[in-house]
Amino acid sequence: MGATPYDGGVTFRVWAPFASDVQVQGDFNNWKPGTHLYSEGNGYWSADQSGAAVGQQYNYLITDIASGALLTHVDPYSRAFKTRGGPSLIAPSDTRYTDISYATPAWNEMVVYELHVGTFAIDKGLPQRGGTFASAATKL
Repeated sequence: MGATPYDGGVTFRVWAPFASDVQVQGDFNNWKPGTHLYSEGNGYWSADQSGAAVGQQYNYLITDIASGALLTHVDPYSRAFKTRGGPSLIAPSDTRYTDISYATPAWNEMVVYELHVGTFAIDKGLPQRGGTFASAATKL
């Protein structure tokens, strides 16, 4: 998921189950729409973009299946941002962490809870239909 660099390009993959189309735009295509991701048929969309590279910024353009609205989104799986709120930044996937003071808890002491706010707490009253952190908090 997210942007995965390889020699000569980047694979982009995002989960957008309520999309009729997903595009990626960024430094690699001069921020012009038209680089379409392909639906995998299960809510996931992906594509390889030759010429994209580590250090370049990007966003997704997602067409809402219900309203037809074209929405700009940062990558929820982005490993980095240059500025708060985006755009997303293509980062190396082989980052080595050097903070030796951190220790992973034992598996039986660890609590991991992952959810996608946009689909976990859908708010049909919002124009973009996606859930918000506020609607997720009330549901939890």
